Amino acid sequence: MRRTDRPSASAELALGWNGLHWGSPLAEFRARFPHAARTESGWWVTGEGAEEFCGIPMAFTQYGFDQRDQLYMVSFIPEVIHRDRLAPAALNALGAPSDYATVWRLGDVVVEVKIAGVVATVTHGRYA
Repeated sequence: MRRTDRPSASAELALGWNGLHWGSPLAEFRARFPHAARTESGWWVTGEGAEEFCGIPMAFTQYGFDQRDQLYMVSFIPEVIHRDRLAPAALNALGAPSDYATVWRLGDVVVEVKIAGVVATVTHGRYA
């Protein structure tokens, strides 16, 4: 096994996502992603194209901000053809889940892959 200086996926998710820390203000998100847009359902997208979560390409990645405009959640929705790969990819990247479901608790952060891999969410409890 090779040793690297890169933090684990768990350590990265505990801090934030895509270069943003949990609790980052919406203004910082919009500055980082100049093509960002708010969807009709109230989520934000980067406008930068597809993202990956645990190595799986996502059809949609949506960012949630609380009432104080602080980043508290990221939602990942894979293409239908990748749904069956999402839970195993999360297990490989994050290790054993915290309970019998595909849920990982990383301090204040909860990562959950829904049944059949239709969506994965990463939520910071303090900002939710």
